[in-house]
Amino acid sequence: MVKRIICLALVFCSDASAQSWYLGQWRVVDMVFAGITAMDINEAQNWVGRKATLRSEKAFFRTWQCEKPRYLEVDLTEAQFYSDYRVSFEMLDIQTDTVTILDIKCPFEISAKGAVLIQANHQFSYSLWDGVFFKMSKI
Repeated sequence: MVKRIICLALVFCSDASAQSWYLGQWRVVDMVFAGITAMDINEAQNWVGRKATLRSEKAFFRTWQCEKPRYLEVDLTEAQFYSDYRVSFEMLDIQTDTVTILDIKCPFEISAKGAVLIQANHQFSYSLWDGVFFKMSKI
């Protein structure tokens, strides 16, 4: 995992061009509890309907904001994904051989809600927080 993060930081840095799949607004439409979580279903249900906005100059989701975010992408095979997240592609309805993980880096911040976006397919992605995979649909 550490090697992958270093590679991610050195090789896959992006300034988020206008064609980037992740830029724009996303809405939480569902959730998947894939294992042990720090959040109960009632707490997670409060996220449904919430919007996240990712722009090249700013990202925000609920109460979290990030000025000048750095968007870092890496592709993982199903085995790599399972090793990192302990969830199969089947559980998240991912029907490809690889998945793109977007890591949103914010200056002076270690962790943030919505700071990881997992591209499941062209219709939806997932944001992971406290062990819950929040299904996000692009608006």
